[in-house]
Amino acid sequence: MSSFLSAGCVYKEESYNNVVEKYVELISGIKDIKIETLVCYDSKKDLSITINLEELKKDDFSDVTHINCKHLIGGWHFIVRFYEEDGYQGILLDLSYNYIPANYSFQQLEKHIISILMAIYSCYPYYFSFVDTEAEVDMFGTPTNINASENPYATLIVPDNDGFHVYLNLWEIDGMTERKKQAYIEKKAPLFLDETLNNLFKNDGI
Repeated sequence: MSSFLSAGCVYKEESYNNVVEKYVELISGIKDIKIETLVCYDSKKDLSITINLEELKKDDFSDVTHINCKHLIGGWHFIVRFYEEDGYQGILLDLSYNYIPANYSFQQLEKHIISILMAIYSCYPYYFSFVDTEAEVDMFGTPTNINASENPYATLIVPDNDGFHVYLNLWEIDGMTERKKQAYIEKKAPLFLDETLNNLFKNDGI
């Protein structure tokens, strides 16, 4: 079974109204992304069911636990997962390493993912976002009040008035390769989400 490269966003309670609905709309509006299926949890029957987008009713958004997606040009499959916890909600995008060509540079891949997370913020602002191998949304002890000096992720992005504060940890996003710890501020305006995704999912490597 392949491991996953994970990118995530965390929303505080006061800012996450209709997060699932927003992300379904966001993803379905990207021309080169296809939502293949949605998985919903039926609390009455205590089981998960798989449906397509046309079968999803407006009042069922809160039941969606994850979305199975495909990039039509690159042929890459990825999963968007939703986690609702006490005081916050997390979004996790998982991409199997089976879809990442061997000639991809993790440094450039990381830059593309940071651009995607910045573009997502312009659509639906989050408290912080992150990138790492097989990461989870709850790796901070208190995800609603984080301390960047205790960063548990390979890459942490914290939006602020002066831009996006990016914190790179002692390991690359592959979870194994060592690097120097550093922090910087990214001020450039993000590209449109369609364009940033196409940069990531192109077939000719990075």
